[in-house]
Amino acid sequence: MRGRRNPYFAWTMMIVVACVVLFTAARMSVPWPPWLSWLVTINAVGFVVWATDKKQARRGGTRVPELVLHATTLAGGVVGAGLGMLMLRHKTKHADFWMMLAVSAALHGWLGWRLLG
Repeated sequence: MRGRRNPYFAWTMMIVVACVVLFTAARMSVPWPPWLSWLVTINAVGFVVWATDKKQARRGGTRVPELVLHATTLAGGVVGAGLGMLMLRHKTKHADFWMMLAVSAALHGWLGWRLLG
């Protein structure tokens, strides 16, 4: 494996840096609660990641690992992933992506109900 970059590490680091920068900018510029800033951030980043994977699929380029797509959905990017799937018609025939979307939506709905309700 010498000389090859790990795509999981590279994509994860890009997403983490983007989330930290956008979350910090949102916290400094708008008076939203932290959880709302996080949801806006992860959904925006998630949609961009899905769009990038779709673009790379069309070009035959280096794809975003599926685990990374699932992780952005599970981290709260349910809306961004859902919009990426439906608007871009990307991964819509893969049952595991629909399942992750449903599980993540249920999890975050339950968390919101428990923490905010």
